[in-house]
Amino acid sequence: IKLGKKMKIHSVDQGAEHMLILSSDGKPFEYNYSIEHARFQCILQEKSIIQITCGDYHSLALSKGGELFAWGQNLHGQLGIGRLFASIPTPQLVEHLSGVPLVQISAGKAHSMALSMSGNIYSWGRNDLGQLGLGHTDGEEFPSLVEALDSQKVEFLACGGSHTALLTEDGQVFTFGAGKHGQLGHNSTQNELRPRLVTELTGIRVTQVACGRRHTLAYVSDLGKVFSFGSGKEGQLGNGGTHNQLIPLPMKLPSNEDLKFESRTSEKELIMIAGGNQSILLWMGKKNPYVNLRRKIPTLNEGTIKRWIADVGTKQWQNTKREIREIFSSPACLIGSFLRERKSAETMLIHLDLNKARSAFKELTQKDWIANTITTCLRDNLLKNLPFHSPHQEALEIFFLLPECPMMHDYNNWESLVVPFAEAICAMNDQSLRVLEEYWASLQEPAFIRLVQMFKRAVTAQLHYWTESSENNYHVKALLEILKKLHRVNQAVCQLPENIFKVNELTHWLDFYGDAYRRSAWKINSDTSVDTQYPVIFSHFPFIFNILSKIKLLYADSLLKIQEKKFRACMRLAGIVEQGGSELALLPTLNLTVRRSHLIEDVLSHLNQFENEDLRRELMVSFSGEIGHDSGGVKVEFFHCLFEEMTRPEYGMFMYPEEASYMWFPVRPKFEKKS
Repeated sequence: IKLGKKMKIHSVDQGAEHMLILSSDGKPFEYNYSIEHARFQCILQEKSIIQITCGDYHSLALSKGGELFAWGQNLHGQLGIGRLFASIPTPQLVEHLSGVPLVQISAGKAHSMALSMSGNIYSWGRNDLGQLGLGHTDGEEFPSLVEALDSQKVEFLACGGSHTALLTEDGQVFTFGAGKHGQLGHNSTQNELRPRLVTELTGIRVTQVACGRRHTLAYVSDLGKVFSFGSGKEGQLGNGGTHNQLIPLPMKLPSNEDLKFESRTSEKELIMIAGGNQSILLWMGKKNPYVNLRRKIPTLNEGTIKRWIADVGTKQWQNTKREIREIFSSPACLIGSFLRERKSAETMLIHLDLNKARSAFKELTQKDWIANTITTCLRDNLLKNLPFHSPHQEALEIFFLLPECPMMHDYNNWESLVVPFAEAICAMNDQSLRVLEEYWASLQEPAFIRLVQMFKRAVTAQLHYWTESSENNYHVKALLEILKKLHRVNQAVCQLPENIFKVNELTHWLDFYGDAYRRSAWKINSDTSVDTQYPVIFSHFPFIFNILSKIKLLYADSLLKIQEKKFRACMRLAGIVEQGGSELALLPTLNLTVRRSHLIEDVLSHLNQFENEDLRRELMVSFSGEIGHDSGGVKVEFFHCLFEEMTRPEYGMFMYPEEASYMWFPVRPKFEKKS
């Protein structure tokens, strides 16, 4: 097989009618046996591919950036993109796994599996025999998370025709799916709907597994033995016969002795391949590139960070810059960089080691060249590819990680980084948002306050550069909506002081009258859905208003209502004058006539007669026996006299500590209950 000049083959896989070849430089080539005079055709040319796998009539490819692509037959949903089309000839992104740091992919006859770096297993496609391991036999058209094995981390998986094998970190083997030929190794021909431990292999450490169409192989390097089970019809079990085996038994030499490889003392290593009805064992040097075929997505580690810092300003900087771009442009690579080790019997609430992430970011951002490159990657790539629709927490944890980046808190990046981040959160569905809010609720006080400040800082910056435009309205709405969600979490769980949400700059920069007017117009049209282009109404987010802003808003709202009433009265006045009615009765004022000698009693008597809405009308005051109603000097004198009267000790409205020159509200006020 020739792919082109200087192009080497990295790996090969094939299905029933097609073959996939991956070149050493990450380019996949496809060959279809069913097409006459077929040639190898390069696909996904713009991507660097690190893994390929074939089902009978479908293919999967994993890119260096952690993206999974699928194409081919889709009758059972084996592509993981829904069943809208029965077959798709060109590679499609499996969006449901976007952002999940995948470490391995595998395909069976018509089902697909993927393993993440944290040990989570995802399965989809045909499931008539339980080959997806989900506990039922319903097919899945999108990747579904297989229930975690108790205190076991899976590090490798293999798909047979209609069965699957899992290998855990401590060398245990679990199988599920079709069992008719004994390929599950449970001394039974029953199908298994969930992963079940192969008990015959307990007590020994299995280091490799491979699945053929109806048989399974397991290698125990400590013993140097290969165990086989399942269908032996074509001699694929290596037991000297063609009978099936329901339990794992060692492969035999022609002399009937156990086949044995001395791997512990040897410079060689065994590679097992299980084909349709064949088994191949390759005993080759450990330095052979075929031994280390499985490439992984790039991730950060301590060594990488130190090398990057050392490379700044050197000839290696361009290569380093490319590596930074690869990791910081991919949600999967970034999440995969900070996964914490799963401890035995631990239920992983959060897969990330955020302390490790904080220290790594802090170290990296000490170099301006690195910080600027990371900022560019976040802005141009990562934030545009956030997996906000993902149903899987593992992918959504990028939303936990990003606020730990110092660039997200840089005032200069509010528009390029914080706004797109807020917009992505706003686009989340209820299920994804619930995951994020549960994480917010678990944050320690300093981390929660820092998160609130990040979005507040962006709101402040937006106000500072405010011009009325649909884009600005859209931006600030997204930021305020996130603050609203954080405020809700704080009220329900965190219960930190409310003032952490106050945006003090509103007092000076907000057009309070304009906001009150927009709110009034919105109420009139509240029966219709408000378009995203509709101007933002800040008073819909009252938790950001400090006391002075609230006073200004209340004043603006009252002024607006008075003007509205005046306008309505004037409009009605014209018709009523013709009928000889009294126009004075329509004027929107609140008239108070009080006696100087009984000021408090008269005011309270009047107020008891008014409704709350009446108190929004313009106040007109007069004193009995003096000049008529006046809204100027008389009103000022009224409030002065009222305050003097209210503060007299006999009313008991205030207390007067002897040692101080102030008054305060009484601890136990005296009042009469209304009958």
